[in-house]
Amino acid sequence: MSDINQTYNDRVKFILSCNSDGFEDTEITAPIGWNNDDKEYARNEEYHGIFPKFSNTLKFIEDGADYINFAREMLGINAPLKLTKYEKHPQTDVWVRTYWGYLDMSTWNFEKKQVSIKFNSGGLEQLIKARESESVEIDRLDTIDGTPIEELPINEMYNDGRRIFFKIKVAS
Repeated sequence: MSDINQTYNDRVKFILSCNSDGFEDTEITAPIGWNNDDKEYARNEEYHGIFPKFSNTLKFIEDGADYINFAREMLGINAPLKLTKYEKHPQTDVWVRTYWGYLDMSTWNFEKKQVSIKFNSGGLEQLIKARESESVEIDRLDTIDGTPIEELPINEMYNDGRRIFFKIKVAS
């Protein structure tokens, strides 16, 4: 029997990005431990939705380790590094984003040419939680971020309604 792996090995890709000047999104070598991501979908009673939750410590090598080390050197532990995982759709072979999250730079560790760092889920839940304590006036003319809100058009209409016939049965 042949030692050749007959399955596809190009079905997953990872993109590291940093929301800062001087950084471009970069496809990296798959981090060690990516297949132990322990995804969990949990219902949140406060926000009335289902959100993915996952956390894992990943080890980045080669280009991934270089990207993280450069970001740490330039921006420190507050570097906003985002890791996005894409998988090819089984029928269409189109890249589909599986999930994304942020690297916790405070857990950075460099050993044997590998960067070990904690990866946490990110997204909508963090945005909702961050804005949870903000109060908003209903009659505002701008958004929380200061963007003007266009006035909504008032559409008036007249509805004749319909006649309703009540038939009462009397018990005999």
